[in-house]
Amino acid sequence: MKLYARTGHRNAAVRQYQECVRALNIELGIAPAESTQRLAAQIQRDADREPAGSAVVIQNLDTQTASASRTGYEVGNATILPAERKHLSVLCARVRQPVSVTDHETALERVDAVLKAMADAVQRFGGLVTQVRSDGVTALFGAPVAQEEHAVEACYAALAMRERISELIGRSLEVRIGVHSGEAVVRAIGEGGSQHYDALGAVPQVANQIDVALAAGEIGVSADTVRCAEGFIQLSDDRARPLPGAAPPIDIFLLRTKSDLRLRWNARAVRGLTQLVGRDAEMSALRGMLGRAGRGAGQVCAIVGDPGVGKSRLVHEFVNSEQAAGWTIVETGATSRDTRAIYLPLANLLRTWFRIAARDSLDEAAGKLRRGVEAVDPALASACPALSAMLDLPPDDPQWDMASPPQKRKLTLEAVAAFVICASHTHPLILVVEDLHWIDEGTQAVLDHLVDFFGASRILLLVTHRPEYRHTWFGKSYFTQLHVDNLDAESAKVLLQMLLGDGSELSTLRRRLIERTGCTPLFLEESVRALADTGALVGRKGAYQMARTIDTPDIPSTVHAVLASRIDRLPAEEKSLMQTAAVIGQEFSVDVLQPIADLDRERLLDLLTNLQAAEFLYQTQRLPHQQYTFKHALTHRVAYASVLKERRRSMHIRLVDVIEQLYAQRLDEHVERLAHHAIAGELWDKAIHYLYQSAGKALQRFSYQQALDHLIQGLGIIGTLSPSPALLRQELEYQKVLGVTMMAAKGWAAKEVLDAYTQARTLCEALGDKGELFTALRGEGQYRMIRGESEIARELGNRCIALTADSHDHGMQIETHHLFWTNSFFMGEYATSEFHSSKGIALYERERDHALTFKYSGHDPGVCCRCFTALAVCLRGYPDKALSVCHEALGLAQDLAHPLTTALAYWACSFAHILRGEPEQAKHWAEREISICDEYMLPLLLSQGQFQLGWSVAQTGDLDEGIERMREGISAISATGAEMGLPFFNALLGEALGRAGKPEAGLAEIERALAIVNQRGGRFQLSEILRLKAELLATGDFAQQDEILAILLEAIAIAQRQGASLPALRAALSLARQLAATGDMRNAYAVLQPACDSIMEGGNLADIGTARRLLAEIKQR
Repeated sequence: MKLYARTGHRNAAVRQYQECVRALNIELGIAPAESTQRLAAQIQRDADREPAGSAVVIQNLDTQTASASRTGYEVGNATILPAERKHLSVLCARVRQPVSVTDHETALERVDAVLKAMADAVQRFGGLVTQVRSDGVTALFGAPVAQEEHAVEACYAALAMRERISELIGRSLEVRIGVHSGEAVVRAIGEGGSQHYDALGAVPQVANQIDVALAAGEIGVSADTVRCAEGFIQLSDDRARPLPGAAPPIDIFLLRTKSDLRLRWNARAVRGLTQLVGRDAEMSALRGMLGRAGRGAGQVCAIVGDPGVGKSRLVHEFVNSEQAAGWTIVETGATSRDTRAIYLPLANLLRTWFRIAARDSLDEAAGKLRRGVEAVDPALASACPALSAMLDLPPDDPQWDMASPPQKRKLTLEAVAAFVICASHTHPLILVVEDLHWIDEGTQAVLDHLVDFFGASRILLLVTHRPEYRHTWFGKSYFTQLHVDNLDAESAKVLLQMLLGDGSELSTLRRRLIERTGCTPLFLEESVRALADTGALVGRKGAYQMARTIDTPDIPSTVHAVLASRIDRLPAEEKSLMQTAAVIGQEFSVDVLQPIADLDRERLLDLLTNLQAAEFLYQTQRLPHQQYTFKHALTHRVAYASVLKERRRSMHIRLVDVIEQLYAQRLDEHVERLAHHAIAGELWDKAIHYLYQSAGKALQRFSYQQALDHLIQGLGIIGTLSPSPALLRQELEYQKVLGVTMMAAKGWAAKEVLDAYTQARTLCEALGDKGELFTALRGEGQYRMIRGESEIARELGNRCIALTADSHDHGMQIETHHLFWTNSFFMGEYATSEFHSSKGIALYERERDHALTFKYSGHDPGVCCRCFTALAVCLRGYPDKALSVCHEALGLAQDLAHPLTTALAYWACSFAHILRGEPEQAKHWAEREISICDEYMLPLLLSQGQFQLGWSVAQTGDLDEGIERMREGISAISATGAEMGLPFFNALLGEALGRAGKPEAGLAEIERALAIVNQRGGRFQLSEILRLKAELLATGDFAQQDEILAILLEAIAIAQRQGASLPALRAALSLARQLAATGDMRNAYAVLQPACDSIMEGGNLADIGTARRLLAEIKQR
């Protein structure tokens, strides 16, 4: 009634009131509440004095009506109310007159009767006729108020239409009905004091197309409707046929009849259930109540929770458990359709109890009722008339017929209570009544009366309902409320593993589903089902694979219907406030909400309290500012989606202004929200500005993927705007930060790094900006170096030197040296590398230069120069100094607490111990490197750490595991695009394969390493690669002695040219062993003695000790 009145249908509101008065009097013998009577009188007065043709003015219906500025706008003398997005079903029905009908009056009478039958069927199942044509009607289900079962209602209405029209005109072949479900925009349009609703979009168009495409007598339903109504309908067959002319393609099916199922839970159970998880405490509580009831202390348990948390699943598991065996179990439940029928849930309970089937005749049903009552207690015969009336059976009792409505109501309460209590004397009884939030007042009255008798019975009454439902049972000592919440994260993961499978490629999807659904079991199951139905997942339950990338799983239509119907049942002002809050975000403050909602503070807080009591919102903070959050992310999304785009846009624009004004002194805390609202409000300049700031903030927090998201989104906006110098400058800033961020997020050798700096270089040239050109060249140089393109990197470094020649910018000077100390090292020019890294140490000042991290390479140059100094001096014959400098780098990195920089320090420590030949220590630092890279998703150093750990494991005993880890590490390094230092890793893998008895495979790895060196030119550890090749050749008949000696001589010569004393010593040691084995002691001594003398420290290293012992042995001989 209130809805009719608000939308201008005042006469319809009055008729609705009169119908309710009649029904209440007949069925319950009661009158409407005084407040309802007063409201009806006000509506009647408004209807009486409203002049014909006047504009519709909707106000003062109750204190919850929104202000006129929010109710709509006028066009001429018509009022158009605010439109909303709805998930609904549209029914389009047409009737065709037989050619034989020539009497126009008869034809008109038939058409009128058919149209009335159509309208009656729509109204019976909660629909709304929006269009009446000469040959049929169009109707909406799920609007203006959302309905959970809109598709089911539409299908049932279609079946009822066909059946009734067949009775009227004798031929069901005269009617064709199409039904389609989906999202549409719904609005109310009023003119001259009357209004009607209309749905705009593809859904009504498709319903009309289906109707037109059908043969006479057919009911066609789309695949979307079938999906929403699954379990409640039966099709003529499972074969779909394409809808002619539909783009994109749409499948339709022919509807045959209803199924026997009534409750949504039953339909889900038919599809198969997963194992119950995360409900041990609840099951234990239910078992305790069952025990007390079994001992004669009856119990009432209300299982309370939001939609989808698993209330019905818990009941199902319990009543089918071992503990419930031997109890009589009778179940019923209400649906959204049952609010329009008196006693229907109880009638269904009795039908189940007495096993009355739908096909039973009246006499058969009456006989089953009578025999069932007498079987419990013959003295209960007096209850039969009331129970018969409840079942729509003839009471066959004059006294019942003569009773007044209040007397019938009393007799009904007593009859049900007497029957149930007596039944429990024979067998202990579990009564289940699901979804009390849908029951009618008559059913509620019976339950209230029944509960009063439970204290000394053997009955356990289990009811389920949502938080908004209210009852009066809390004062009963035998009443327990069992609150069921969402699953915890671990239980949700277990459920998803059962639904999806445990494939590693599904890990991201599992995480997103948990985030999106808030661990609500039904929403998890329906989301997986929807992904499978749409082909995003292929396979079977528990063993799915992804067929395509799934970025943001959509809300399944079944879930959307549940949530939308809850929202639509809110009072208008609360619903409007929730939609406004949803535009602000999942979390919001009262300070931001108030100016957008345009409500005074006291009224706003009252409404928020109501929404909190209904468990739509939680208050997360009271002081210093009141903060709220939506309880469920999906509720937020549904509320947000219901607001039309243009209204949302205007609210987002207003929010940017509000936030900027409220937080002007600390705007940095809110840049992400400002960026979001600026994008949604299409304020492109502000969006670009705030996205850039958000990216910088994310970088400072080491949230690299988040920074990338902001940058890519900002660049996408820039790409849609008309070019200008200012816009090019903004893009340049974006590209520079993008390059640095890509280095951390995807590795320094990722192609995206090159793309960013190439574009930055192009922009610098277009702007004529030589200063920023340095950044672009420096970034590309880093990329080329990591890719193993050392000569190109050197050329880019020389261009950087030219740009810094006349500059006093310490940062540019440090970063030029930075490029050279890394590139020179991997070129095998260790002295040059040490020169530049020493310059870096001298120039670097922590407070001033740590900021270079975020401008150039994504890691701190002060730590990096120490890392490469350590590695260079180690190879140059100072292995102890190398550890000392490594520890300096580590200390600085830990002080800076920058993840990528810390990972680099761990990498250097592990690498230094590899160069020193110390696997246990290398393993220690590799494990720490892997740990931090895992935490912050740093792919290149993670892959390096995997290899370093594999080498350590292979050296300390478990060759097979070590080799496997080394292979995985090399594969992961290659996947990032990096090749710097990779030949040395291939050679170390080759050496491990040789020791594992696979010399051929080992030699193949070393040849691969030498091929890369020859192709790329980087000569890092080339002498060691050659030495390992010689050692492997010496293990079998792979080469002549002369060839082995020649390789070792070449290795020594290369190491000496590089100034690499430690590799030179190792090559000399290998050569000396070969010579000594042939008896050539003089040449063995001549080779080994100068190599030992060149090492001034590191006497505790195994190779140095071995070399000196061999030298002593040769000398003695």
